[in-house]
Amino acid sequence: MDTRSAEMPLGDEGEVDALAVVLIRVGARWFGIPADRILEVLVKGPITRVPFTPPYMLGLCMVHGRVMPVISIERLLALAPGGETGTLLPRLVVVQTETAEIAISAPILSKLNTGAH
Repeated sequence: MDTRSAEMPLGDEGEVDALAVVLIRVGARWFGIPADRILEVLVKGPITRVPFTPPYMLGLCMVHGRVMPVISIERLLALAPGGETGTLLPRLVVVQTETAEIAISAPILSKLNTGAH
């Protein structure tokens, strides 16, 4: 019986390639982001609030001279009350998506390598 996940990439000889994942803890849940999508992790940074944006958008920040939106996964997925977060966050994870770079609020991070050769 083949127990490989259909989503795991296969190597040349049919083995499952290792996949590095950065885990972000949101409340009691963990979410994984492929490590190759993460450009950098920033420790603390000022966030400028933007009026009339959705509750999950915490504001904008400057990263190496570029203005970047900062989002809260907790608020986006309605996993925690929206409460006030202040203007400094513990960590920002800068992620490259298909169409843009965004910063994600991430109080707790962990790196995980999965897969086997």
